[in-house]
Amino acid sequence: MRPREFVWRSGRSSVPFSELGCILAGRFAIPSSIEDSYLGQWDSFGDYLSEEIELMQDRWPEEAIRYFDNDAYERDARYDYAVLDALDGGVFVFRSC
Repeated sequence: MRPREFVWRSGRSSVPFSELGCILAGRFAIPSSIEDSYLGQWDSFGDYLSEEIELMQDRWPEEAIRYFDNDAYERDARYDYAVLDALDGGVFVFRSC
């Protein structure tokens, strides 16, 4: 019996489920959790994180904000997310288990 093909659709893009399964293997407990883990499509992972960073820094002193390393934060945050390149540009972001 062949597995049923599922296409993940998000606005302008679609990704075959088989591709998601290969890329995200081990990051999700069960395939049905892919939909629950989907956070959206952004131009970049940094764009996704920008709101989170702004909220986190809301009450920080200016000196701390000036020295915050956005690139290092983005690099470390990738362990908590699965980020896939979208077919038409940008990225799909998924929350990891």
